[in-house]
Amino acid sequence: MPQNKIWSWIGQSFAIVASILLAFAIQAWWEEIQERENAERMLASVLEEYRNNIGAVQRASSHRYAVRDAINKLFEFSATQETPEPEVVDDLLGALMWAHSPDANWSALDTMIGGGQLVLIENAELRNRLAAIHKSKGTFEVTRTIDFEHLIDVVFPYFREHALLPQIAVSRSALYLPGGNGEPVYEHSFELGLTRNHVELLRDGVFLGILMEKLWIQLDAINRNELFLAQTESTIDLLEAELGDS
Repeated sequence: MPQNKIWSWIGQSFAIVASILLAFAIQAWWEEIQERENAERMLASVLEEYRNNIGAVQRASSHRYAVRDAINKLFEFSATQETPEPEVVDDLLGALMWAHSPDANWSALDTMIGGGQLVLIENAELRNRLAAIHKSKGTFEVTRTIDFEHLIDVVFPYFREHALLPQIAVSRSALYLPGGNGEPVYEHSFELGLTRNHVELLRDGVFLGILMEKLWIQLDAINRNELFLAQTESTIDLLEAELGDS
């Protein structure tokens, strides 16, 4: 083969290889851009989700504080010689009829972590923070389960035996979510044919023990909520910085 044809063949081969390598490089570059854009969109969704969840947890904390205050007021009445009005006691007892947890939404965070997109975040602190919150978010459901089981297994059985449960159920605190927006959650149309003075419960050691259990559940939930709010607010700062730098 003439030398000039050899060099021509080498040049053509080099051009073909170079074009293939260039195509691969362009494709990789484009895929990286697409992945980065997808990660940024997902981070923006997570940021919006976190902002909404802060409101949900704050509302849940307002409820927990209201139940805590009702329990403390019942303890206060039990420790004094003063006899409160029966209607006041019924209203405080109604606050015990709730088991509430934040209506938080984690779909964006679940999608990001489930889809393996967490590794696309360059900020290691933000990655670790998102992973930690994703792992600990189940504590809200655990707290709600404990509260609900206490309500069903402890509070209701005690009220059925030692109180007039329908009378407590129509109190304001039972119909309106304590610490809520002031709108009724439940409505009852029945009328009671008898009434009972529940002030006597304030002298019952078993009832005071139930109050203490309910109080511990509220305090644990409040502490968890406050920790979440502190972590979330600092995570939001990291998310805003990450999106601002991108």
